Amino acid sequence: RLSAEWLGKIRGVHMNLISYLAWYKPWQGGKVLFGPLGFMAEAGYRFDLMWELTLRYAVTYISPRLRDDSRSYGEAQIAAATSPEEMTQAVMQYERNGDQTTNNELALAATAHVIGNSLKVVGETAWQQQLWNTGRRNGFRLNLQLQLLF
Repeated sequence: RLSAEWLGKIRGVHMNLISYLAWYKPWQGGKVLFGPLGFMAEAGYRFDLMWELTLRYAVTYISPRLRDDSRSYGEAQIAAATSPEEMTQAVMQYERNGDQTTNNELALAATAHVIGNSLKVVGETAWQQQLWNTGRRNGFRLNLQLQLLF
């Protein structure tokens, strides 16, 4: 994976920009190819020693070659099934391989720095959108994390 990152902090405000390009080896062998390409932008503000609010947007694009490779792997797994039960499981797991093209996420997080950066509680809500060859899927995610740094 190749990644470029920029992080800036000024008086409680932070901004972070990350772009990346990843490559993979096709499952049937051959030369290494470029796969997903992504970008993430984050901005936040730390109100005081305890509270911080952050907004983040991320997008990942899955290359056509990676989608084709994923699709052929899924088809091979389905074809290799030897019983009706295995076939049903393989179809459920691999039928949509290669159909997703993009993944977007917009998240808002609130952080309580209980003991500096050593103990934090993070609550996050996110809207996720995936683009598939059959249309879009939208979803929401809620997270509550306890982060402990040794």
